[in-house]
Amino acid sequence: MISTIKLLALGAGAAVLAAALPAEAQKAQDALRVAYTDPISTTNGFFDPKPETAAVQRAVYSTLIVYDPTTRTFKPDLATAWKRVGPTTLEFTLRQGVTWHDGTPFTADDVVDTFNWLVDPKTRLRFGFIYTSRFAKAEKVDDRTVRVEEKGVFADDLMTIAVNLTIFPKHVIDTFANKADFAREKPIGTGPYKVVSISPSTGVKLVKFDKYVSPGPWRPAASISKIDILPIPDLQTEMAQLMTGGIDLMHDVPRDQALQIVSNPDYKMTVAQGLNVFYMNMDAAGRSGNKALTDVRVRKALEMAVDRQALAKNVAPPGATTPNAICVPVMIGCAVSNAPPAHDVAGAKKLLAEAGYPNGFDVDMVSNPGGEQISEAIAGQLREAGVRAKVEHLTFAGYRARQVAGKLELLIGNWDAGGTPDEASTVNFFWDGGARDYARDKEILKLGEEATRERDAEKRDALYRKIFDINNEKAYDLPLTTFPAVFVHTKDLKVETDTIGALAVDYARLQWQ
Repeated sequence: MISTIKLLALGAGAAVLAAALPAEAQKAQDALRVAYTDPISTTNGFFDPKPETAAVQRAVYSTLIVYDPTTRTFKPDLATAWKRVGPTTLEFTLRQGVTWHDGTPFTADDVVDTFNWLVDPKTRLRFGFIYTSRFAKAEKVDDRTVRVEEKGVFADDLMTIAVNLTIFPKHVIDTFANKADFAREKPIGTGPYKVVSISPSTGVKLVKFDKYVSPGPWRPAASISKIDILPIPDLQTEMAQLMTGGIDLMHDVPRDQALQIVSNPDYKMTVAQGLNVFYMNMDAAGRSGNKALTDVRVRKALEMAVDRQALAKNVAPPGATTPNAICVPVMIGCAVSNAPPAHDVAGAKKLLAEAGYPNGFDVDMVSNPGGEQISEAIAGQLREAGVRAKVEHLTFAGYRARQVAGKLELLIGNWDAGGTPDEASTVNFFWDGGARDYARDKEILKLGEEATRERDAEKRDALYRKIFDINNEKAYDLPLTTFPAVFVHTKDLKVETDTIGALAVDYARLQWQ
């Protein structure tokens, strides 16, 4: 039970929103209300790449193909078939009978226009390099066929198209001088939901698109008629709104609060593994100036001091596991042969003494958003081995600035694979020789470049296995626990758990019990 004092504090925040939020029984109205702390200003992640936006994007727009995590294969969406007609050329056969939300037929021109806009040097997007580095142009072969020319051989080209590359309506987006305005002012897609309104202050209102035709169970039609996605500025107010009937679903609820709420039988907790993994990054390259971390014995000692099982059981969200690599099984290329060392405080102290630190040493530890609790727990575990960690919690901007400057000694972070269930994104994120790379291992760099261009699945697995084995041998980055998505919701709602979408939620898969 939540204390009376806490409920009073929550009630103060709830009163502010009470007039704005509907209170009728939502299952009877077939209307779902979802809350997020971060306001959504656009319907497409091209323009604001964050998980909340990407979840809306998946509901409103469609891609040519989709990735099915249950089979680890690609499935049709706007395209019914695809093939390689050359080492760097993809050909897509498009689905007939698809309409945009305004009733206009979907055509090959929409696909060509979207691709060519993305690769245009004049297009400025935060992560535009994802597209400009891979794709050269798209061409219309006929009304049902499109060819995409690539700039080289990329192993994750289909995954990029399946996860990130939503198709826009040419007849609408071309009317905007600033293409970003389209996704805010007239967001028309071909997905299972269409947008009624969007505002950072009042949220996003979605309604079921009755003319949506599902290509298969991997991309279902919407079940719930209406979804309101509401911006609520803090966790306590979200909790108050859930308990007083103002919302039906909360996402990313901390362990203690989730368990408190579901002690009431009117609420349920659903856990989805998703793609997120907590990790500990150590400055093996010596960029920060902490010499101790350049010794592999010291890094292994730190890993031995960390009790990953205890973190999964007591600190991470319910359902967390302890992977041996920074990945989850649904990801292509998630392969590893060895494991980080087992928890052994005595062994950690022995290694530290052998490395010349019998009395331990001082280290600065930084956590990025979401890693606050687990970093504090790890600092306590390190102290048992004699390592004195000073913990600092930074905003994303603060952590990123320090990372780029080469001043991170220990980082406790969480990584969602860039929302892409392919190890190419993870290896390129951690070990590409750039600002995020605190290992600077030449062998990993070479293997990563090979894996990026290897399309044979078994050979790719073998390359990534070598990379993750080296990581464990040399103790660069310690995978701590998975970071499951925790949903707390009314008992009338069913939340699917087999999705790898943004925030581990697919709005079209939400159903009433």
